[in-house]
Amino acid sequence: MTVITYRINGRAASLEANRLYRRIIDDSLMVKIDNGCLRHASPEEAMAVATQLGDMVAFAAVGKTTPDFAAMTKTEIEFWAKERHGVNLDRRRKKETLIEEARALAAA
Repeated sequence: MTVITYRINGRAASLEANRLYRRIIDDSLMVKIDNGCLRHASPEEAMAVATQLGDMVAFAAVGKTTPDFAAMTKTEIEFWAKERHGVNLDRRRKKETLIEEARALAAA
């Protein structure tokens, strides 16, 4: 079993590689917790995974990847904007309008 070690708030921590998952929608790194749910990886965990596993995970910098908005649903676009940028998009608008707003957020 591969264990990734890192420091968070000055304390040593570790993470088992078999608990890591990559979300297809936005390419974010997720960690499986004890009750079976997934949570977003902290920036410290993401950097440790990138440096220690390297090409094995093909990790792009956190927040730097732009998904294919045309292939996403309006709900997924709204979720991406809220998770990445803290912006609530109005799902009542046309999908094309949501895509334009999401691309503008990604470019900023």
